[in-house]
Amino acid sequence: MNGIHYRPEIDGLRTLAVLGVLIYHAEFALGDGILLQGGFLGVDVFFVISGFLITSILRREWLQTGTISIANFYKRRARRILPALLTVMLVSLPVAWFLLLPSALIDFVKSLLASLGFCSNAYWLFSLQEYGAESALLRPFLHTWSLAVEEQFYILYPLLLLFLWRTMPRVLPSVLLLLMIASLGAAVWLTKIHPSFSFYMLPSRLWELLAGGMLVFLDDRKPWLKLGWLPRGSLPLLGTVMIIGSFIGVGQNNHPGLITTVCVGGTVLLIATAGSGGLVIRLLSTKVMVFIGLISYSLYLWHYPVFAFARIHDHSLGMWEKLSLLGVSVILASVTYFTVEQFFRKPVRISLPKFATSMGMATAAIIVFSGAVLAEGGIMNRFPKLAALYNHYEFDNTLLKREKNGKAAFFCEKQPEFSTKEDTEKVLIVGDSHAIDFYVALMLNQDGFPNMEFCLYNLEIGEPDAIFQEFYQTKKFKKADHVLISSRIAAPNHKEHGGVRDIENLEHVIRSLQQRGKNVLVATNTIEFLYIENLPPFDWFVRNTPQGSYTFDDINRFLWDNRKLDEVPPINAEIRKIARKTGAVLLEKAEYMSNPERKTCLAVTPEGRKVFYDYGHYTVEGARYYGRRIHELGWLRLESNGQ
Repeated sequence: MNGIHYRPEIDGLRTLAVLGVLIYHAEFALGDGILLQGGFLGVDVFFVISGFLITSILRREWLQTGTISIANFYKRRARRILPALLTVMLVSLPVAWFLLLPSALIDFVKSLLASLGFCSNAYWLFSLQEYGAESALLRPFLHTWSLAVEEQFYILYPLLLLFLWRTMPRVLPSVLLLLMIASLGAAVWLTKIHPSFSFYMLPSRLWELLAGGMLVFLDDRKPWLKLGWLPRGSLPLLGTVMIIGSFIGVGQNNHPGLITTVCVGGTVLLIATAGSGGLVIRLLSTKVMVFIGLISYSLYLWHYPVFAFARIHDHSLGMWEKLSLLGVSVILASVTYFTVEQFFRKPVRISLPKFATSMGMATAAIIVFSGAVLAEGGIMNRFPKLAALYNHYEFDNTLLKREKNGKAAFFCEKQPEFSTKEDTEKVLIVGDSHAIDFYVALMLNQDGFPNMEFCLYNLEIGEPDAIFQEFYQTKKFKKADHVLISSRIAAPNHKEHGGVRDIENLEHVIRSLQQRGKNVLVATNTIEFLYIENLPPFDWFVRNTPQGSYTFDDINRFLWDNRKLDEVPPINAEIRKIARKTGAVLLEKAEYMSNPERKTCLAVTPEGRKVFYDYGHYTVEGARYYGRRIHELGWLRLESNGQ
């Protein structure tokens, strides 16, 4: 290990870390939750180990040579990290080609490029913030965010140590300690104000890496750990209990932060006291634990794309399927370790020029593939049979969603505020993504509402009063004559979307708006549809019904039969009660979305275009169609009709 005495128990510790991560990502059901709900903390264990080993290597080199070769350090890191990473990427390319729809393939290659640049933590920080973003479990290279954090650390850390050793060696441990404390403080603060940034970025993870590094600078005798009255091996046992206890009992709230110190502290304690022996150290040093630890890097790399691709193919993975996928991950990792990692890591097996050439060729292949995908918009002609079932690109619902959101952004930029005209009724549409749908529908048909102006303001109905106070101070609100609430309002204690939309808050919001002189309109929840085999009903029907054997009415009737009747109607009944109680104008979305007499939902436009891209959000063509119907029916009334 580059001149460092080999410690098998550290490989065993790696095994604990990687197993925690694997079990967490597999999501084995346990009551209402999952097994090892804190298994993600295995990444934090890896950070501590990395900090300890890298600092040990650099310190040994400094003591032996009086300097640090930054070039040699980066060469070793490249040999350690790149071969297995590029192997997993190259093997994933054909799987992605055959499995991923155009939008998903575009996202996939962007994540590959970010991973190659070791900035995927920043990429995922921003891409996962998109409203309605695809589940993180369906992103094959999401896990490379942790590699990016480590690589960013490796770029800066040797330079810092070299500078401190040359200029102020006596205070070096103190400087690292101060940095560690500052980073922990930043983690606590950032987790409160921007949890995603705190989770993915180096400033709030640095303390974990430095916690491992600080161990190297402790007195070799470690007098603070020589507690003779303690039973042999009790401190490593305590450290292990802290780690496993965190895996079992810690959730993602307030992480990284003070709660993370339990797992990080346990890792530090175990590494520091391994020399005291005991049962735990013997278990961590067994052949099985050491072997899994040796392949842990490849295992970490392989498991996430294996599970992500499997979930994309079939969302409903059972326990045996998940166990099988774990087995596949272990096999792939073992093969990669012996044939790739071991070969490329040692200069005696492959010289630096040959290593650089092979890594360069692999990287170039990935970049060329990614460039082609981006240039051709996801290469839609990969699915000719699927495309033949739809009009244009309508088989890719993510593209439809992005097109709709892009149209909303265009309208918001074109008309960011209400005009100063006095002869128009100014309608401010407030709510979540369903407010966006409604806004786009009206803006695409604005000619049908010559006496009205529309603006949009995204605001969850269940937000605290402080957020609404900010809203009340905006120019849009002050100029608005009418506020139209269009949102997916959930029942009390509803778990979806974090339970932020609470119907109990709706009456309070309406009355607050009315007290500020606004005429309030409230729309019922949109009609929602049940998924069939992980597909929206429109897509399932088109893909499972012989082409030419059905009419648009058949599709519309099929969606009518697949409405969510156990959720939406009861909530809409409550919305009606609140509207009557407060005197708000009630707008029934079902009036323009369906035909109850014919038992149809209008899920296809007269031109044959798809209206919904998921359970109930409008496509651009769907919004255009519904906006036209709203105009034709005279549906958008600004005064109550006595309901």
